[in-house]
Order: sequence, then structure tokens, then C-alpha cells
Amino acid sequence: MDFKSMKLVDTNISAFTIDIDNIRQNAPSRAGCFGILLFKQGRVRIVIDKQCIDVDPSSLLQILPNNTIEFREMSHDTIIECVLFSNAFFADLNLEWGSREALEVLSSSFIKILPLNEEKVSSISFHISKIKILNAQNPDSGFFIPQMLKHYFSLIIYEVFNFRQEGSYSDDDTVSVRKEDLAIKFTNLVGAHYHTHKDVQYYADQLHISRTHLTRTVKDVFLTTPKKIIEDKVISEAKNLLFKNDNTINHVMSHLNFEDHTTFTKFFKKNTGQTPSSYRKSLLD
Repeated sequence: MDFKSMKLVDTNISAFTIDIDNIRQNAPSRAGCFGILLFKQGRVRIVIDKQCIDVDPSSLLQILPNNTIEFREMSHDTIIECVLFSNAFFADLNLEWGSREALEVLSSSFIKILPLNEEKVSSISFHISKIKILNAQNPDSGFFIPQMLKHYFSLIIYEVFNFRQEGSYSDDDTVSVRKEDLAIKFTNLVGAHYHTHKDVQYYADQLHISRTHLTRTVKDVFLTTPKKIIEDKVISEAKNLLFKNDNTINHVMSHLNFEDHTTFTKFFKKNTGQTPSSYRKSLLD
């Protein structure tokens, strides 16, 4: 789903009830973001990364970026509520626990399917409905709507983690750091330090692993390289800054810590096919 094409208060999160009539069965697709699917009713057979899973009612399914998903069978009475969200939204939650525990909720360190009791289904469904309503409002219609979105989503994460802790739903391998955890930690670091650090080695050092191991892990999870993720983040910020006419190109260059105008122009053109000046001009055409 392309968040940017939707009229939402926060385009990094979307909550909705899936229209099962529009689901193409036996057609694999790749997830472009994180997702939590709440199966409230009906029975579904779904394939995730070539693993076939029969999903019963009152179950919660977790989706990671680049998971390959294929719906094989669905009963006519199926009801699925869904929350899709970006890594940036999750990283900005400031959850009241360690980063590793938070990441584990969404990683393969835990099983992807979680059977829920009726109380948890009702509670999570309520939080999803609040996200849907809040995110569809006019952002000027009330104060603190972005904060309320984060609040209700945080409640979902807490509900999932608490329910796992109450039962024996975690796998034996939760003590190890999984690939997904490491890849997400890397993207979080990039989001915090891309202004000043554009070299892969810096992030490998911060994660206390080799550059080779980081590259292999990120490629396995996101199907791209750490270098490309860093460059994409820098380019995204550069475009955002260039969109504002009051930002000079020299200001953008300085903000992103490029040594000089030539270096910045070369970097920008390599990644976009345009110079910063021609890109800004294209916005006005």
C-alpha cells in the first residue's frame, strides 16, 4: 500500500478492514512495510515466504517488510482488520522498554501467528478502530491527533507483548539476535545519524558487527544494501529540503554535512539523475 497516496493525518500508518472481495488469491505479493493483521472471523489459508499457514479466527498475524504473502483460500465470512505502518513510525514510538524487546514483537524471534482470547481480540480491534477514525480526521480538527495515533498503536504493541509473556508463545531462539532485529536496528541508526554519517562502517561499528555481516543481513531482510538505504535516506531528506523555496542549495548541502557544492551535486545526480538545481526547477514546471 502506498501511504503517500492516501489522505491521512499520518501517512506512516494506516488502519482499515480488508475488503476480501478485492484480494487476489494465489497471487504472491511482497510487503512494503510492517503489518499487523487481526483475523476476527472466518478461516484463511495464507502462504508467507513459502510457509503455508492455516489461520483460525481470533488470531493475529505479523508481517515484515519484504515478506512474500499469498492468500490461498478464504471462507466467505472472513473479517480481517489491518494496521500497516512504516519503520519510521515504529521507531518514533518511544515505547517504555528496551529497544530489543520492542523489536522482538515484530521480528521472527516470535512466531508470526498468535492465537488470542476473546478479550484481547476485542481490545486490539478497538485500538485499530480508533487509529482508523483518528487518522481520517482533518488534522486541524483537534489537538494531539498524531500523539493519539501513537498512543493507540502503542497499546496494540503492549497488548501483543503482554499476551505473549502470559503464555508460552515465544520460540526457543528468542535469546539470539535475529536478522530482522539487526536490520531494523540498522535502519533506526540511519534515521538518527544520516546527517553526519554516510559510511556503512560507522553503523557496523555501532552494532558491534563486521561490515560484511551487516551487508549480508540487510540484503537478506530488505533485498537491498546498507549503502543504498543510507543514500536513499539522504536523498529523501535533500528532496524535502529542496522542496522548500526558502532553503538555498548551499543550506541543504550544509545541513546534510557535505564538504562542498560539487560533492553534494555529484551525489544527488548519481542517485536521481538530476542536479539539485534541475530538480528544484522541475518542481516548478
